[in-house]
Amino acid sequence: MRHREGTITEGLATLQRLEQQYRHQPQELRLKALRLLKEDPERTLQQVAALLGRSYRTMQRWWSIYHHQGLKRLLQLGKTGGKRPPKLSAQGFRQLQAKLQEDGFADLKEVQHFLREQAGVDYSLPGVRYLLRVRLQAKLKTGRTRSVCQDRPAAAAFKKRAWRS
Repeated sequence: MRHREGTITEGLATLQRLEQQYRHQPQELRLKALRLLKEDPERTLQQVAALLGRSYRTMQRWWSIYHHQGLKRLLQLGKTGGKRPPKLSAQGFRQLQAKLQEDGFADLKEVQHFLREQAGVDYSLPGVRYLLRVRLQAKLKTGRTRSVCQDRPAAAAFKKRAWRS
């Protein structure tokens, strides 16, 4: 098994103090890994991974970050990649909200057409549905259909005779 290249520049006391500082946070395990490697220079990344319950690949990634970018970068957490910028600008989003509040839309195709014409953005129908239901938390409201066979005068007379409180 290949040994890691490089050394840990921070002292053992510093790593222990930082480990206490980051107790119950995601950075705690990263610091613990460094401490374990500092305590025993012969210990491999594979052994540390087994001790901490992490994969060997995770240890390699943490060591690479520490080795090339330092402790400060190792302790930085954040979402890296994976999130593409939104298609719809903030202004287009506000226009859509305003249109929903004023007139509303009959169906998803109408929303799709509005987005294409007003914001210059092409959305698929599932994309439009996601935009409305998840991002705007709007529901497509439609009235109940009435039967063509319904006798309107009889229905009105029934309502007059119905129970009243």
